[in-house]
Order: sequence, then C-alpha cells, then structure tokens
Amino acid sequence: MSVPIRVLHVDDEPDFARLVSEFLPRENGRIEVVTETRAEDALELLEGGSDGDENDGDGDIDCIVSDYEMPDMDGLELLERVRDDYPDLPFILFTGRGSEEVASEAISAGVTDYLRKGGTEKYELLANRIEKDVESVRSRHELSESRKRLNLFFEKSPLGVVEWDEEFRLVRMNERAEEILGYDESEIEGRSWDAIVPESDEEDVAEVVDELLENQSGYHSINENVTKDGERLICEWHNRVVTDSSGETIAVFSQFRDVTDRAEREQELQRNERRFEAVFDDPGMLVGLLDDEGKVIDVNTTAMEYTEATVDGVVGEPFWETPWWQTDEELRDDVRRWVRRATDGEYVEFEAEHVRPDGGTATVEGVVRPVMEEGEVTSLVASARDITERKEREHALERKRERLSELASFVDDDMSETVSAARRRLEAISDEDVNVGEAVSAVERADEMRAELADSLRRETVEETDEVDVRDTLEEVMETAGVPVSEAEVEVERAPCVKADGAALRVFVETLVVNTVENSGDGVRIRVGETEEGFYYEDDGDGIPDTYKDRVLVPGFSTKEDAGAGMGLAKARQIALGHGWNLHVDDARCLDGARFEVLTDGDG
Repeated sequence: MSVPIRVLHVDDEPDFARLVSEFLPRENGRIEVVTETRAEDALELLEGGSDGDENDGDGDIDCIVSDYEMPDMDGLELLERVRDDYPDLPFILFTGRGSEEVASEAISAGVTDYLRKGGTEKYELLANRIEKDVESVRSRHELSESRKRLNLFFEKSPLGVVEWDEEFRLVRMNERAEEILGYDESEIEGRSWDAIVPESDEEDVAEVVDELLENQSGYHSINENVTKDGERLICEWHNRVVTDSSGETIAVFSQFRDVTDRAEREQELQRNERRFEAVFDDPGMLVGLLDDEGKVIDVNTTAMEYTEATVDGVVGEPFWETPWWQTDEELRDDVRRWVRRATDGEYVEFEAEHVRPDGGTATVEGVVRPVMEEGEVTSLVASARDITERKEREHALERKRERLSELASFVDDDMSETVSAARRRLEAISDEDVNVGEAVSAVERADEMRAELADSLRRETVEETDEVDVRDTLEEVMETAGVPVSEAEVEVERAPCVKADGAALRVFVETLVVNTVENSGDGVRIRVGETEEGFYYEDDGDGIPDTYKDRVLVPGFSTKEDAGAGMGLAKARQIALGHGWNLHVDDARCLDGARFEVLTDGDG
C-alpha cells in the first residue's frame, strides 16, 4: 500500500489544474500529480515524450484524470485515443459540466469513473476513486503475472506438481507428476487424493489433509503412494493452501517427488546404525569406531576392560598407537596396515594377542571394516571377540589328538608284532589241526580289531562344535551311506538340534543306520525324535536281547561269527563320550526293535 500512484491530470484551465495538483497529494500522500493543459501533450507524455514543462515526468502513469470540455480534443476523444494503446489504464472523467448523455457515452467508451467538479470535498472523493481504481488494476496485473508464473512453474518444475480444489479433488498436474504416478491428467482429474494413496496409508494422509485445510498453511509429509499400475512409491510432499480475501480456501498446490530410493537408503542406514549400536553394546565384543584416518572416535566398555587406559585417553589417537597394541612393535605395524587396507574399502580379518591389565594374555579374533556412504569410506569399525577359551580348547584337543595318535601307534605297532608272531607260530604247527585253525581265526579277528581300533583312535575325535540338526544329518546319511538303505522308511518326531561336531555326528548316525540295516535288512523303519534329555534313535528290527544290552557298546562284541572286529557300536559310544554325552541301549517304544537314547547333558 506504500507504492506511489502517479496521476496525469489533463485540464485546459491552469488555475484549476494547480488546485488539483495541490489538493490530491494532501488527501492521499501516495498520489503524485503530473499536469498537462493540452490533450496532445498528455498523449505524448504517455508515449514517453516531454515538452520541457517543469511538471513533466518520465515515469509510468498509473491513472489519468481529464476534463471533458477542452479545445482541439475533448475528454471523450482523449479517452478513445488512450484506450487504443492502454486498455487497462484507469481513466477518470472529472468535469465541471456534463449531462447524462455525456456520462452514458463515457461509460460506453470505457471510462473507469465519472465525477463532477465541485468544492474541496470533491478532492477527497477523487483521491479515493484514484486509489481504488489503480489498486484494482494492479491487483489484476499481479494476478495475471502470478498465473503466468504459476503456469511456468507447472510446466518447467523438475518436481511433480498438483493443483487441488478446496475439497482436495485434483484439478491439474504437470508432466512430471504424470510420469511419477503413471496417470494422464484427464484420467484422474476430479478424483480425490485417495486415488493415489494405498489403503494402508489413507488414515495418516487424511490427518495431513485435515491439518492442512484447518490451518491453511504449508505442510511437509512423506508417505506411500500408489501408481496407476499398482506400484508403491515413497513420495515427499510440500503442500501450500491458497485462500481468497475472505480467508476461504480456493486451492491447494502440492509439489512432490519420488524418494523411494532415498528412503530405502535411509532405512538401510538406520538398520546399519541399529546393528552397529547392537554390536557396540554387545558385552561379548570389543568394538572401536575410527575415523577415515584410523584415529579413535569411540570405544565400547568391553574393550576398555582390556586396558588400564580411559576412553578419553584413547579418543583421538591413531588406533595402532593405543594401549592394546603396545606390547609388540611388529603388531603395531600390522595394525597400521590393517587400517590402511580398510580405508581402501577392504574387510581385514585378524587374530592377535592382548596383554590384560592383570598380566594375562587374551587372544582376540576380529575384523577392521569400512561404513560406507555413497561409495566413500567415512569411518572404520574395529570389532573382535575374545577367543582365549576357544584357543585353549583347541590346544587341549590337539594335545588329546596327539595322545590318541600315540596310543593308536602303540596299538598298531606293538599289537601288530604280537599278533604276527602268534600267527607265524600257529601256521607252523599244522593247518589240519582244528584247534589250531580256530586259534588262527581268533588271531585274525584280533588283528582286525587292532587295525580298526587304531584307525578309530586316529579319526573319531570330536573337534569344533556347533548347532546341528539331527534330521539333516540323518537325511544326508540315508542319501550317501554305502549301505542298502534305499527301502528304509524314516520318521522324525520333532527335529532335534544338538551342539555337536557335524562330521562326528554324521559318523555316529551312520554307525547306527549301518547296524540297523546289517541286522534287519533295508526294508526296516527308522525313527528319530527329541527327548527332554537329548534325542533317540529307534528301528523295528530284531532288537537287542537283554543279556547283550550292556555289552553291545564294548569294542569287539558281536553276535555274528563273521562280524569282523565288532567296533561299530563301540565307535558310536566313543563319539558320544567325545561330546560328553551318555549313550544307553533299550527296547524301542514306538517301533518293535532297538532304541538308542542319547543324553546330551551327560557327564561322559
């Protein structure tokens, strides 16, 4: 409202013209008056000319106030000339004499206002009319320019743009919006917002719409949208309400874009952050966060238990210079190389030893890895687990393996010589003596037992254990075992999982299956299931007599003359003992044959 209003006053009476130029600015300080006494001069001024009059101006004219009766050209003729080139310029006919005929003709010619001259009170009325008419034209021009800018905005915006009416029905949308949503404007014009919102998001979007219309302001939201083809997108929306002079909503304009990829990246980043937080807070993990130069940003509580330093004492230090690595210069150099490789985007696995504050040694196994953003390494995570106990178990297992190997060598070598000597002496006596023949057979069987026992001692050692599914192991055995089990029917009652050495468990199950088939044939039924203490194995074969149940797990026992060394079920018992399990033999409960119960929480 502070913008000046420049008025061109045309009147052939200089004294009256001077009064107008004095009184109008008094009535309205925004009004500036330029005076011309001839119509032709006024037209030249409009076109930018100047006749040298001190009242002339070179700015734009906002309104013309003209007398009616003037020499050479009257006010109506001037109006017609002005309208040819300036159809929107306010023109007020301000005359001392006139008639209804003149007024009618003026209105027909397009005059903006018609006033009769009079006393000083007329100047207030004239000033008000000038301001009103000029502001009306300016408003129309601004609206027109706004529409032009809006149309340009619709056409050129890189974002999708939608215009909604006051009831949030679609009025129009630009090409980018059509590309994102898959609709032509004509297909969706007049439809409500719910046409592009999946049912799962309707309630949330309805709240946004209500909030937007109620507050009549801007609103930013991110929600799912659905395309014409039913594809779901995540879109970011910026909405703005347009109101009229009375405050009523007349339109809503929305800009939006497909941010599905960005949202998925953000979700993945959030998942990574949650995973990192979970790892960082894991009491079983030593974790350090490093910057892209390998300097420490943060360290978790567990890692600090392995040093007498404080978090403040290590933050900002190069990782390889921190107390964890100070006992070995060569190790520090290794850490520096690990960090350098990780900053190049590599995952670096390592195993190292730390000296604890109490002087003890801890073995850790871990990785230095990058946290990538848009393909660039922004930081590093060093994480490790204390595997000291596992290493100790491995060393103990290795020592046990060595002792078993020594025992196997003793059994193999020493017994082999003894058996060979017995065989030579028996053969030298007589091949026809029945008693000697039986003795030779016994020696041969002892030799077989010796060989299988030695082999068993060397091979059937329980090593690293993990959760193993007994069903999967049984199925693998049935597919690959070198026994005729193709016709065997297998049942599983709940799939038991046990902590076991997978390879050893496979030998254990295969041993039971082979025992079943060798004693009952390949048409046998086999059933495996879970118990409170572990798991069981049953078959519907001939079963095991009560007098043999305590002996079948002993090396060398067999009910068949041609059974060889008789190490089968003894091997199963050895594997069970290696796991710390108890193995019991009983009658089948679900079937009709033998039942082997494994107590996995046994004391060996």
